[in-house]
Amino acid sequence: MNILKVSPYVYAGIVTPMVGRKVTNDKEVFEVIYKVLEMDTSITKKEIQGKSRSKRIREARQLFQYLCKHFTDCTLQQIGDETNKNHATALHSINLIKDIMSYNKKLIVKVVGLKAEINRIIQISQEQTIK
Repeated sequence: MNILKVSPYVYAGIVTPMVGRKVTNDKEVFEVIYKVLEMDTSITKKEIQGKSRSKRIREARQLFQYLCKHFTDCTLQQIGDETNKNHATALHSINLIKDIMSYNKKLIVKVVGLKAEINRIIQISQEQTIK
């Protein structure tokens, strides 16, 4: 018997709205990333899209942009538009996260965990479509 270990994010209702359909487009992937980041950082989609430059929100926004580039084929302009920033800001955020990960083990662990969780949620949504 194969028992699927379900993460706390699934219990929090992230996958529930996706039951019966695949995460197929970039907007749906954006929503998954927003929800995983919100569960991890307690920063909402509205705050990520806002104008605040506080360190806590800025870092979540930068992580969001980095994860969007990793999980989608969106252009920098599309990622910037999603966060109400321009393409240069998105590029800077992505490069900044990569640079910091080169020496900050805590950030590496955090990003690897977020990527794994996002992959898990997308995979679960696709498996539920098959059943």
